[in-house]
Amino acid sequence: MKLKRKSITVLLLASFFASFLLGCGQNTETDSVAEMKTISEPPVAMKEVTQENYDGTITFRLKVPKNWMCAPNTDGGVNAISEESYEKLLDEAEQNQENGDTVKKYSSLTYEWEKEAAAILDNLDLSAICTWLGKSEEVNEKVDLLFQGNTDAFEESRIESLIQYQKLQNKLEDMDPDSQWNPSEIADSIPEVTPEEKAAFPKPSYTYTYYTGAKGKIVEVKGTYTWNDTTYTIVEYYREDIPYAVFGAFGDTEELSSGDIALWIADSLETEEHFSE
Repeated sequence: MKLKRKSITVLLLASFFASFLLGCGQNTETDSVAEMKTISEPPVAMKEVTQENYDGTITFRLKVPKNWMCAPNTDGGVNAISEESYEKLLDEAEQNQENGDTVKKYSSLTYEWEKEAAAILDNLDLSAICTWLGKSEEVNEKVDLLFQGNTDAFEESRIESLIQYQKLQNKLEDMDPDSQWNPSEIADSIPEVTPEEKAAFPKPSYTYTYYTGAKGKIVEVKGTYTWNDTTYTIVEYYREDIPYAVFGAFGDTEELSSGDIALWIADSLETEEHFSE
């Protein structure tokens, strides 16, 4: 199906959206898998919620702060967010739509998907994202290696994603913004990353922390990124027992950022899948 470029929205952020941020982490310390940490009590009172994703293929059960809620996102997962922040975002979206300036804040960015990505990142400290990693053997293999203490394969996959992102961005800039195009065809046309390109690319660096969770091991990946002149500190949580991840970030505008609570959300997460055979 042909799609206009503006309809790509969050395609590039699907599973490992953090892979596409332009920049790299500032820390290099890596915790040993042997140094498993226990998870303390959450910083606030929690409640259990149940939320289906937008097409009803996955039911998420998780614990969130008492004044938080869940809502489906466009990536096939769910977002955990405070009720107050959710209402503010809805009001802002409605006002922007009425004024016709939904993307005014990001007018310096060229493409609609870039503006959508910037909006998601700017709100990531408000909303923890719970997402399915899919049935990709490659993705799951990289996560499995993390639990064995092998972070090199994980970081190498991030470098490949960053290089592919830059190649895709360059290709889109050469295209007619009003032309019809197929996202899959564009992605398939991007040349594979060469060993020389990987060797020349600045290596992202992260901090890794391993936890003993209620249902098994959890690994935290924390990185600091700079994109569009804004710096973000993002945490990712992976569980050894399920192919799901929880993303969060830290900000100064909220009393409790999603990054402050994402560990407990990830530890409590239970899912039920309803995929067609």
